[in-house]
Amino acid sequence: MKMKLFAVLTVSIALSALTGCYTDPTKHPHAGVPFVKDSLQAKYSQQSVEDVFNAAKAVLTKDGTLVSETTQHPSGARVAQGKVNQRDVWVSVEPIEANVTQVTIQARTPAGGSDINLVAQLNLEIGLQLKTK
Repeated sequence: MKMKLFAVLTVSIALSALTGCYTDPTKHPHAGVPFVKDSLQAKYSQQSVEDVFNAAKAVLTKDGTLVSETTQHPSGARVAQGKVNQRDVWVSVEPIEANVTQVTIQARTPAGGSDINLVAQLNLEIGLQLKTK
């Protein structure tokens, strides 16, 4: 009896530790696994925010579906949201300096887990899209 109680208690503690919330670049909370790496940042010099944002939208459209775009975000960033391989993807583009633009890409599975491999692939494709212009 004590072993079953201990097992149930252990599983309950483990499950409560693995569930939680994460925020997307638009600062909206979502249920999912917290404390996992789900985003990458890249910086592009000599590229305007407009060019990088258009490249990100083109990649999301090519690989999946562009769901929405926010150009008037309070932080000054432009955010594109899409679905790629049934994953929720957010691409945030913001100016860092006069000639430096930062891109943050975040992807989550339907269950709220991280898909860092998809993030890396999208990061590469955005860079290639900028080079082909």
